Order: sequence, then structure tokens, then C-alpha cells
Amino acid sequence: MYNKKEVEVIKLEIPFHIEEWKTFHTGIYKGDNEDIAVALQHTIERMVRLMPNIKKSSKILVLGGANSYASMFLASRYRSKQDCVAQTDEAAKILEKSAKQHGQDDVVTVHVQPFSKTMFSDANFDIIWSLDSVHKTENKRTMIREAARLLVPEGRFIFTDYMKKGSGDSEDTDDFLTSKAYLKLADKADLERVYLREMAGEASRHHEILLAHADKNKAKLSKRLGAKELEAIVAEISDRKSKLDNGELDWGFLQFQKRNV
Repeated sequence: MYNKKEVEVIKLEIPFHIEEWKTFHTGIYKGDNEDIAVALQHTIERMVRLMPNIKKSSKILVLGGANSYASMFLASRYRSKQDCVAQTDEAAKILEKSAKQHGQDDVVTVHVQPFSKTMFSDANFDIIWSLDSVHKTENKRTMIREAARLLVPEGRFIFTDYMKKGSGDSEDTDDFLTSKAYLKLADKADLERVYLREMAGEASRHHEILLAHADKNKAKLSKRLGAKELEAIVAEISDRKSKLDNGELDWGFLQFQKRNV
């Protein structure tokens, strides 16, 4: 059963680099001066709290090469067998290096496969986990169906992600879908909604912290990345924050359970 004290003593080695802000994932900040990496771990801990009992015997699939943080947390906490799907060889190497660094390479296996068509057998996983990666899949409908295929009956699919704000339920292949669209896709795939919470404010604060980090370390970052590159990164972060603030984008938690039919 979930044990708050046991979870919170796990401290991941999560280096932050401003040029990797898109793949670092969104943190939840509990204090005014909290570290970006610590805030990301808060997000992972929040996801753990939303889940039913995770056991050593649980089979877990983690989607996204940049999800090594969640992967290492779950492996460290539960020591359950875990498969990680990366999209590129480079991402796979990052995952493998992280697993070895955290002493979890004996329970973590890395694969390079597309999210929407994996080579795993049906009903193979108790949990599918993702941080801010689902929107990067070109065809969300196929990806959601694949998740449903891989889950055992009553298995859980939990993820955080960026979404369009609004009530539209279009199933197109835009970068961002609304939460309503995800609910519609999941229902068609025999995935039942367990939890949905939209938290644009938390994501906006995350981007505010990123901008403050860039400003505080401007001289050092400009020297390492180049002034133009840093300027472009700051502009992208500012644009994402503006979309969160003006109601164009949202961010939140979604969890589904495979129907036992």
C-alpha cells in the first residue's frame, strides 16, 4: 500500500538543462523557491497517490524516452518489472544510462518502438504510465487503442499532458486534444474514466519558474548555448505560458481503467 514516508525518501538524480525544457516535464511547486527537479518529483508523487496499490509483482509500461525520471522512481520504490518505450535510439540510451546510474537496470528494460504499435502481447501490463508525452503521438486514437490492448482487465493508464482548453471532442491529429476528446477516445477503447483534473495554473507557474531560471543564469547560459539560441528558448517558454494564461492550453492528470468485459 502507498506509504508517504517511503516514497518521499526517494530522491532522484534529475539534472535540469534549459534547452531540454520540453522533455523535462511539468513540476508541481510547493514553495516559492523550490528547485525545478524537486517540483518534477512532486508531480510523480502525485501520480502515485492517484493510483491503487502498486506491488512488486505489478508489470509497468512507461511511455516516452524522457520519462526516465518516473521510470527510476517507480523502479526504486516498488522494484516491479518495468518496460520503457523510447522513440529513438538516443532516448533509449538515456533511459539505459539512468537505470544503471540509479541501480535499477536489473528491473528496467528499454525498447525502441512507436507508442501506437508496440510488439508486446495483449493484456500484458497492469499499469501504463506517461508524463507529458501522449500529445506528441501523431494519431492519438491509435495510441489510446494500443494502451487498451496492452492493459489487463481493470489495469490503469495514467498520464499527465498538455491539452486544448475547451469542450471540443474532435478526434483529429492536432498536437493537442481537449480533455473531452481524450475521454471520448478512451470510452471507445473500453477505457473507463477514473480521474481527470485540469491544472493550467500549476503548468503556468512551472513555466514562470523556467523563465526565472533563464533570467537568473542568462550570462552563463548565453555563453554555453549562444545568445540567439537562449533567446529562442525563452520565447518558446513565454509562448507556452501565454497560451496557458489566456485559456488556449491546459495541463492536467488523466487516469483510465480497462473495463473488465
